[in-house]
Amino acid sequence: MIAINHLSGPLAGKTQTFDDNKEKIEFGRESDCDVVYPTEETLVGRRHFALVRELDDWLLHLHEGPHGAHFVSVKPALAEPDQPIESGSVFHLGRNDGPSFEVKFDQPVLAGDVKETVSQEKVTPARVLVRRLTIAGGAVAAVLAVAVGGWTAYYMKHEREVAATVASLSQDQRNEKDAMKQMSAAAAATIDQSVIDRARNATFLVVMEDAQGRKFGVGTAWAIGTDVLATNAHIAGLCDENFPVADRELAECNDLKPGEKLSVLQPGPKGATYAVVRHSFHPGYIAFPKFVLGQDPAYIASFRGGAPREITGYGYDVGLLQIDGRLPSGLPLEIASKDEILGLKPGMPLASAGFPYENVSGSEVLALAATPQVHYGNITALTDFLFLPTDPAHSYLVQHSIPETGGGSGSPILGPSGHIIAINNAGTFGPKGEWSDRGAPSGVEINYAQRVDIVSDLVAGRAQTAFDDDKPYWAGQMANFKRGIDVIGDWVLDRARPNAKSIAQLASATSGGLEANDMRVDPDTKKKERVNVETLNLSAGVSYFIFVYADHQAPISIYLKDSNNQTLASSTNSQWYPSLSFQPANSGSWSLVIIGPDDDTSYTTKVYSWQTSGS
Repeated sequence: MIAINHLSGPLAGKTQTFDDNKEKIEFGRESDCDVVYPTEETLVGRRHFALVRELDDWLLHLHEGPHGAHFVSVKPALAEPDQPIESGSVFHLGRNDGPSFEVKFDQPVLAGDVKETVSQEKVTPARVLVRRLTIAGGAVAAVLAVAVGGWTAYYMKHEREVAATVASLSQDQRNEKDAMKQMSAAAAATIDQSVIDRARNATFLVVMEDAQGRKFGVGTAWAIGTDVLATNAHIAGLCDENFPVADRELAECNDLKPGEKLSVLQPGPKGATYAVVRHSFHPGYIAFPKFVLGQDPAYIASFRGGAPREITGYGYDVGLLQIDGRLPSGLPLEIASKDEILGLKPGMPLASAGFPYENVSGSEVLALAATPQVHYGNITALTDFLFLPTDPAHSYLVQHSIPETGGGSGSPILGPSGHIIAINNAGTFGPKGEWSDRGAPSGVEINYAQRVDIVSDLVAGRAQTAFDDDKPYWAGQMANFKRGIDVIGDWVLDRARPNAKSIAQLASATSGGLEANDMRVDPDTKKKERVNVETLNLSAGVSYFIFVYADHQAPISIYLKDSNNQTLASSTNSQWYPSLSFQPANSGSWSLVIIGPDDDTSYTTKVYSWQTSGS
């Protein structure tokens, strides 16, 4: 017989017993469960978990809820799927201080003078281990399952030794997704439901309406004041995503077309709509990438000669939406204190509410009546906006495992205290696929949020001052990287090397620019462009490599012409670092024609000659 002794919660003091022929004991709030909790006890799922008998063992079966597996702890640890249960085990549901009970197994009645079996060493049965591996879903699990199935007789004889081996392999190959579910369950149990309810009520859908009255959700915002909501700069700024932020000015970020409107929709079946009458965003959203890029982008050289990787600088992605009217009282969410923010640590549990819609079923109706989605996760890392480790004062980028896709931008992220600690702004996505222009959310579950004190600076009117104060720090961090002309120049030279023994020797280096008086109209395309001509003195029989690098990544083309204006070599790939190779038959002067857009553009021209090693 199995007995359930309720220790705490609404069933405290009660004992329920079940006969030995009972095969499954279901726990939950549904009326047909074996152990039924009151409907108002929301820490317990509708069908929270079950104890299932397999041969002589009782195993724990976890049930999935809307946020992953329901929280079940078997003192003192979080429960695992198909975990064998011992008599005297104490369970907690929902969270570590949730409703609890003790499970007792009565010893069977023994016939005659047969003595009771002594306590045995606990070994997880091989069949349970195989099931765990199968649930994990990995290729190794499948192989092990087949192997175990084929060696049944051997396991019957040597179960203890084999089970230990398989358990070791199982631990090594544990599926990361299952681990994330366990962490999410722990996060869900740590953050009180009342906090989640407040966050859901204060989270609004940002809606764009075109001139024809058609509406579409574009992101998430949350109440931070009586008539102000916080969101991301890339939502509040109304910046065209096809126009790089680093190329813009603050005044240019307002891409609403005539007749278009922006509003926010309160969640719920009868949610009110509030017109947005003013939008603003942190000046660092545009100033920071400009600062990082400077005259010349920063790069990291790739391993074994791959294309250099540009260091992007997109931070301070926070903004505000002011509405026409006042929000219901008590709605604004509380921002974490400075001490709480500086005390953030990797591993801390998080919760968020928002409106992810990209490739999500039912997202088409969000603009009619908005239902926020609640997700849980953990802080995975804390870095600065250049993804570099730093001190707590500059750990502005909160990396986390909360699921993310389009529409979740601007979602509030709450810590264990229930205070807002960050605002969601970006995710990690895999390769582009047929169903998504930017790829599916990556299984690595590393997404990004802006720490909330950046929002506080914007609300208090000190955003520009705070950014200016940060500039010396960013200048110091940029010293970790090389500028593009050095990294890309070396990479282009390496790819152009005639053979392994060739060495590039710099013959000349000059600086120039495309200015307003260099403008002309292309007779074929009718486009305005700027043209400059440099004279190069080259020697007969020498192999030259000519490299031109434009600042601000301006697309330029180069042509090498003779005295008769005949093109001898060219590079027209419209990159900002075109190059060409040339070996003149005679010594003399040649014209290098540089063509670029109708904008002020500075450039550097480097001419190399190839020498043979050892000569």
